[in-house]
This record gives sequence, C-alpha cells and structure tokens, in this order.
Amino acid sequence: MLYHKRTNLKFKGLKMRFLSLRRIIFPAIAAVALLAGNTLSAKDMKKGETTMKTKGMEKQKIKGIVLPTQWKLFKCKEFSKQDAAAARFEDDFLIPFQGTKKVKAKLIQTAVLLDLSEKKKFNSNDRAILAGTVFAEKPATIYVGMGADWWIDAYCNGRFIGGTDVGGNDNWPPTAQDRIFTLKLRAGRNDLTFFVKPGSGSWTAAVDFFEKCDDPDIPPRQLPEPGIAFAPYLTNPGANSVTINYLLNGRQPLDLEYRLAGSKQWIKANVLRGGQIVDEANVLSFSLVGLKPDSTYEYRALRRLPPHFETAEPEPVRTFRTYSGKAQKYSFFLIGDTQDTSKQKNLARIRAIQKAFPELNKCNFMVHVGDLHGVINHFRNDVFDSVLKCIPSETFIVTARGNHEFEGAEAQQWLEHFQFNNGKSYGMLRIGEVCYIVLDTGHHLPAGSDNCHNVHMHLNDLDNLLEEQTNWLKEVVKTPEFQSAKFRIVFAHVAPHGQKDSFRHMVPRTQKMVKDVFKKSSAPIDLWVAGHTHKYDRTAVSKEWGFPVVVVGGGGPGAGKKPGFALLFNVEPGKISMKALNADGTVQDTLVIKK
Repeated sequence: MLYHKRTNLKFKGLKMRFLSLRRIIFPAIAAVALLAGNTLSAKDMKKGETTMKTKGMEKQKIKGIVLPTQWKLFKCKEFSKQDAAAARFEDDFLIPFQGTKKVKAKLIQTAVLLDLSEKKKFNSNDRAILAGTVFAEKPATIYVGMGADWWIDAYCNGRFIGGTDVGGNDNWPPTAQDRIFTLKLRAGRNDLTFFVKPGSGSWTAAVDFFEKCDDPDIPPRQLPEPGIAFAPYLTNPGANSVTINYLLNGRQPLDLEYRLAGSKQWIKANVLRGGQIVDEANVLSFSLVGLKPDSTYEYRALRRLPPHFETAEPEPVRTFRTYSGKAQKYSFFLIGDTQDTSKQKNLARIRAIQKAFPELNKCNFMVHVGDLHGVINHFRNDVFDSVLKCIPSETFIVTARGNHEFEGAEAQQWLEHFQFNNGKSYGMLRIGEVCYIVLDTGHHLPAGSDNCHNVHMHLNDLDNLLEEQTNWLKEVVKTPEFQSAKFRIVFAHVAPHGQKDSFRHMVPRTQKMVKDVFKKSSAPIDLWVAGHTHKYDRTAVSKEWGFPVVVVGGGGPGAGKKPGFALLFNVEPGKISMKALNADGTVQDTLVIKK
C-alpha cells in the first residue's frame, strides 16, 4: 500500500466546568451507604444511572449500576502501572512507588473524550492516572470501552482488565470503541483506574460504558482462560500433506486426531518440543504428511486440562480435502491490501462481495497477497478477528507477506502463524496441474531509511531475504513439481513490471530477485498476481518478462469506490479462468489462460 505518515494533530482542550452539587453529593452518599453495608434503594440507583454518549452507539442506561460522574486525575512522569492499580478515588494525592514527590489530585467531570494535557505542553515521558468508582446493586457484568492517544491500561479493584498493550491504540482519532473489555463487578463498590501515556499529537483518553455489546465485529475482550481461541485454520494445501493450526490461550496442550473419511480408526498427532507435548504456545501447527491424494479427511482436537492434563471431551469433528497431483477442477479467490480502512468497513465489503457472488464461499482456498492489516500490534485482533473470520474453516489460507506485515509490535508473529512447509515466508504449492509460487517482496523501506514514523525498518535485513529467495527459486524451477506443471502462477505483494512504486524500493528489488530466474527459465510462468497499489490493473504479456501481471484492487482510503476488490479463479484441466469482482456485485474484468 501507499504508506501515509500520521499527521500530528492536537485536540482542542475540553472546557472543565464546575461540577453541580448533585454530582458531587450523590456518589459520596452512595459510597457511604455501600461501605456501611447498606444496599442502595431503587430510587437512588435510578438517580445514578448514566446515559451512554458514545457516537454511533444506541443511547442506553445501565440499571442497577452507578457509573462515574467524575474522575480524580493525577499526572506525574514517575507513575507506573503499579501506581495505577493501587490508586483510589478518595486519594487527595499519590506518591509514586518509585518516587517521593506528592502528586495532588484534580477533580474532573466525566466525558467521552478527556484532554489530559489540559491545553498545556506535554511530552512522551508524561504519565496520568484516572481514578473513579462504579457501584453495583448486585454482582454484574457490563462492558468498558476505551481508547487513547496513545496508550491506556485499565484496572478494576486492582486487577488488570485490559488495554492497548505495547503497540498503542492503533486507531486514530481514539474512541471508546477502540478497545472494549468485559467488566465484572462485585456487589457494592468497585474501584476503576486507568493508566494513560500520551502520543505524539495529543494526550487524550476516551472512556465509556455499555450494558450490551452486540456488534459481532467489535467483540468484548477479556483476559482469556486456557483453551482454544479461534476455530482452526488450514494452510499448505497439497496432495499428500496439509497443516492444521490452532490458536491457543494460556497453557493449553492439544492432541490432534485425524482419519480418512469413512474410517473408524483415528490417528493421533502431537507437536513435540524436547520430548514433551508443547503445553503453551500462541499457535500449534500440526503438519500431517503421507496423506492420500484427492481425499476427504476428518480431524478433531482433544484438549488436555491442567493441572494433571487429563484428556477432555473431543472438540467438534471438522474436515479437509487433499488435492490431486493430476489435472482436477477447483476454485480459489484472491484479495489483498485490506488495511487502512476500519475493520467494520473491510468486513462489510467482504461480506457484500460474498453475498453477491455465493461461489466465493465454496472456493477450495483463499489467497491474500499481503497488507492484511496496517500495523500488526495485536496479531489475533488485527488478523484473525478481522478479515480471516470471513473465511470458512474448511477453506485453506495462502498468504503472501506484504510490506505492512513487517510493521508493528507483533509483526514477527507472521511466520509463526503462516509459514510454509519449508519454515519460510515464501514457498511452493503444487495443486492439480498448477504450480503456485508465493514470494516475499519485503518491506517498502530498507534499514537506514530516513523515516521517523516507522521504527521497524531498523530491524530489516532485506538484502539477505531477497538473495535467499533468488537462490531458492533457482532450485525450485528445476524440481519435477515445477517442470511438470501445465500452468505456473506467482503470488506476491509486488510485481517486477506493470506497477508504479512510490517508494522506489520494492519494484527494483523484486526485479533483482527474480530476473535471473524467470527471464531465462526453461519453464516460464503464465501469470503474476500482485497487490500493493490498491488499484485493479491487468497488463499485457510483457515482451521483456514473458508474462502478464494482474493487480488486485481494494484496500486503502476510498476502497469502496475502487474496482476489482476480489479475484475469482476457476481451474479445470487445460484452462484457468479469472474474474475481477466489484463489491457491488458487478464483474470488472475477465481473463482466460488455455493450454
């Protein structure tokens, strides 16, 4: 995608008004009553109900709950998360655990967006704590939403309930819908505190409360219990092997059982490390080999429960199908550059195109040619609780890494979740009579570039990555899988021709990586499919390179108006057909390759 540096903006300071006598007295009366062991009357609870004000959310009241009408604000560079967990609304001042300075509290009224800078200068070393109280008539579960420029963490009764973590807020400008967490309240008083660090443009915090959280695209979060986090996903499709992947929470060892459909005998598989079943990991990948081509298999996971790791009841049985090494009929669809628009818009666009073209839901696999998310700070939320949740679990996923997969606090988890059978971010797949090559065209900035916004480039060693792939490609084109294929297709984020690259890095590096292979290969490729520019395009067969390029559209600002958001490929013996699909249900372009 075309990378945009975030503009440093400053929010206008929120005017701090004197609190009404009612707003000061009522929480105090409620606190005294609850601390004395009394239950608030229904009349008192009604007085304390707070109307939701978050933009885009239905206004509602939370019965039986008294929400904060004011916060205590403490600001000090020496504050830590430990100080935030221990802070209370009654505190008139705080002394940091790692300091001696008394920090006086300031009483401020609640608002959906708080300007913590108070129109004063601030820097990245500043810290703030917000302390308030929530009163519950009885034990209850509600939801707290939060966002910040740029970091925020929340604590309830001294216990961490969630926050932005190391990567920051992601979304700009911040809203209370950026992070929604489950808030479990005990009967009576509950102490709620927030630890907030500023961003480069402002020092703001957005906080709001919800009785319900019904939007499936903004699910509430909570500290997970050990278990399976998402439905399994399939990678590395082939004739004799597949990979089944499980995302896990906490300490959750798994056994996998699989069998040929119709068989009664289960075969057990495990992921081992040092002679033991792996009992704690972000993802467990079961690589199954020696499978029967063109066959349906059943599989299921068996959780082992701590502390003694007894086997629990099996998870639901699921299926996958292997491919043939010979000519066969199948289909797949391809998308790319699903970053730089909100998750809701991306999901709406994908669901719209799936509804307009029901055949997409029956495809055998899905290809994403990179830039799945803008900055990967929260891998599961950014990748799996986003675009990929629209993909049926029996559909294989094939991914090419884009330049944005190099960015973010958890970007390096990409290989952990999507590596090919060779353990790399690039690989080869032979499906029927088609050989697919997936390449990693790297980041858009080499190490040492002058770009203060993107610190992750300082970790890049792109020359080695691209040279490694060149050497690998020289061997791949000699293999029987490549030589015997009737069709050969390359998936990569960037193409060696037919694209403009505003960064002036990626296209030349891609050309250098493949020129000695595909320009002189005795088995030339038939098609190169890329993304990156967010604009659909199809070139003619290049005289220099000998193959055409198709660039999938979609992604980026205004992507709803751009054509070719998805490509649908139908493969049959001797023929590959492609349609470029628009989100409004129309077909933008078609292509047929015959041999």
